[in-house]
Amino acid sequence: MATECKTCEVEITGIEKMVCRSCASAFHRSCIDGLNRTAFEAIGKFQKNCYWLCDGCAGRFDQFVQSMDVDEDSGQATDVAKLSEAVDKLSGIVTELSGQLKEKKVEQSYANVVYPGSKREREDDEEKEPPAKVKPVCGTRTIQHQIKTVVSERDLFWVYLGRLDPCHTDLEIAEMTQECLELSELPKVRRLVKKDADISKLSVVSYRVLLPDDLRDVALQADTWPTGVAQSKGTLSFITVYYQNAGGMRTKTKQFFLALASSDYDVIALSETWLQDDIVDAELSSNYNLFRQDRNELTSDRSRGGGVLIAVKKAHDFTCTRVLSAGYEHLEQVAVRIKARNHTVYVCCIYIRPNSPPDVYTSHGTAVQELVDLSSNDDSIIVTGDYNLPHLAWTFDVDVNGFIPLNASTEQELALTENVVATGLLQICSLANVNGRILDLAFVNDTLSVELIEPPKPILRTDRHHKPFILRVDFPDIPGVATRIEDAEPDFSRCDFDRVTESLSSIDWDDILQDQDSNTSTTIFYDVLYEIVRQFVPSKRVSRNRTEKLPWWNADLRNRRNILRKARKRLFKAGTPENQTAVDRLEIEYELLQDSLFRDYLNRVQVDLKDNPSSFWKYVRSRKRTSVLPTRISLNGSTAENPEDAANVFADFFSSVYEADAPSASNDYLNDLPTYDIDFPQPEFSQAEVKSALDAVDPSKGAGPDRLPPSFIKRLSEHLAKPVSVIFNRSLSEGTFPDEWKLAAITPIHKTGSTTAAENYRPISILSCLPKVFEVLIHEGMYSAAQVVISEFQHGFVKKRSTVSNLMA
Repeated sequence: MATECKTCEVEITGIEKMVCRSCASAFHRSCIDGLNRTAFEAIGKFQKNCYWLCDGCAGRFDQFVQSMDVDEDSGQATDVAKLSEAVDKLSGIVTELSGQLKEKKVEQSYANVVYPGSKREREDDEEKEPPAKVKPVCGTRTIQHQIKTVVSERDLFWVYLGRLDPCHTDLEIAEMTQECLELSELPKVRRLVKKDADISKLSVVSYRVLLPDDLRDVALQADTWPTGVAQSKGTLSFITVYYQNAGGMRTKTKQFFLALASSDYDVIALSETWLQDDIVDAELSSNYNLFRQDRNELTSDRSRGGGVLIAVKKAHDFTCTRVLSAGYEHLEQVAVRIKARNHTVYVCCIYIRPNSPPDVYTSHGTAVQELVDLSSNDDSIIVTGDYNLPHLAWTFDVDVNGFIPLNASTEQELALTENVVATGLLQICSLANVNGRILDLAFVNDTLSVELIEPPKPILRTDRHHKPFILRVDFPDIPGVATRIEDAEPDFSRCDFDRVTESLSSIDWDDILQDQDSNTSTTIFYDVLYEIVRQFVPSKRVSRNRTEKLPWWNADLRNRRNILRKARKRLFKAGTPENQTAVDRLEIEYELLQDSLFRDYLNRVQVDLKDNPSSFWKYVRSRKRTSVLPTRISLNGSTAENPEDAANVFADFFSSVYEADAPSASNDYLNDLPTYDIDFPQPEFSQAEVKSALDAVDPSKGAGPDRLPPSFIKRLSEHLAKPVSVIFNRSLSEGTFPDEWKLAAITPIHKTGSTTAAENYRPISILSCLPKVFEVLIHEGMYSAAQVVISEFQHGFVKKRSTVSNLMA
């Protein structure tokens, strides 16, 4: 219920309220004489430990002190018995708390776990190694769950609190919420302001509070809060980031490829990949966008080892862009910005060699700070990797809900502490290896929304010195923001051809194409055809980022994969022993079946190599080339980091390899050319000839820029032959080619070398079906007429001849 100020008798808010610890009366801050803003904020922050008294109660307290007959000089009370009793009681409490605190510190001391009874002092000439299988106390998963009870519940929802004074901190709002709803712990609170906003210029601000779902009814009642309240229109969603030290992938490409074919992780970060340019992205995965930083002469004087990789799943509504490229070429580090639905996540992965100079850690800290500067308040930041600091211990700090370095002493450890930890990110990984050391770390900007868990099954074989882990990143999923990019396109496989042919038969083409030039006739033709498609061809929703269907999959494997994905999702939501057992069993069953089907597929390809070589070369191309272009493309020193900029880079390169203006011909040269008497009258195609050409198109080919597949054109050849023949003949008589048929879809094809260099690509043009039919008809007539003057030694652009026939001639 609302509370009134005892002085002015006006309703007061939870933020402005000051409560007397004696009479429990409430007052406005402004109604208290001598209480300025600074004092109020200090009292509010420590209100549970401070005893503020109103003027009336303070006066009675003064009378009580006076009644104790205290000497003004010594401050000693005459009634010593009363004071002794109180002091003894307080002393007992302090002694008990001090003992508990000392016990807690001993339990959390890395040195006392490894070497009981003494602090470990490292010497330069003698470095002791902790005994095997002894793990430091670094805040186990159990402790994390105890501290993060709000997040572990998962049944959460967001509440927005509006029109609050901008001077209040997140802690003050959390304490007010805890008081209003009688929570056992402080909830997660975030102030909704733009990054680097000047708070002093804002009159009011809003806050977002994360609450358990069982408090929904109470939280949404207006009289619960001193401000306007509204439920966030969304639920809690999450993405998963998998991390592992790969320990070299050159011999594990098959295992990695098959694992990612069924992986449900949204992002995968790997360190120590050992990859080089001779292993292309297509060999590693067809379902993920890969961002690599392989070892090179800039990152290390060694040619083998090292390297990092971040893979982002294609099947989700993720827009991923590489960041932090310039200025950090000497680091084995890769960073990616991922826009997932309505949330942005920055993921950075790094590998630092053992005994690396401190400058490497300092440069990495600078990169992490730049990553923090790029992010906004609501973004998530994850920095993970192998830091190779085996003697640095981490202890769990309840106040920050993360791990802090306990014994940083070497230059490398101090560089990490002073440059990476100083950015404000918190370390949350406590998974020690067999030697009790933590080499792989995970830094995040919000420990309440990120949970670290061990994976049900590692993607690659694990190293005993490194443990993989999963980072689950929570964020509010607001309805109205698409969770998957989908487009609607005609489904020609379900076309009602009976009604289409009926509609085409009723059109008087002579009338609507009469007295029109070739350009206008083509436009009218497509307008009519598109309207028919809209009426009689159903639409289907198609994801832009569809997961590729692999050739060895069958119905049984797909069914098992769906069951496994659902089980994994249940495990990520609630890591119960039952869910863990179910996932372990399904993982084994699925992996055995997939391995068997993959072996059978390879055997079929080998057996059919002689009779069906195309299947073999199709497999080879699938492992060497990918249909998805890399998001990072370089040309002449400039680099494109997103698809739009990459398309412009390709356009600049492809347009630079030819001259736009044709050179003027020399009259002298023309006079020296031999002349031939070729009988090639202006062609005029009959309706029957056009129908025959339409019947000959390959129905397996894809659609061009006009979005009409050849199978659709071929099926309607009898009804389309007339208008198409009119357009063909009109184009020839006018000497113009329709503008719509000049359009082509340009696809870059990687030929050799680095996949990030635009110079290593060649373009192919995908034309629409009808202009290709036009070209076939023209070519047949011209070739027959010009065949008499073509040299017998001509092999290029001649049917049934090629470079092979040229070499054998």
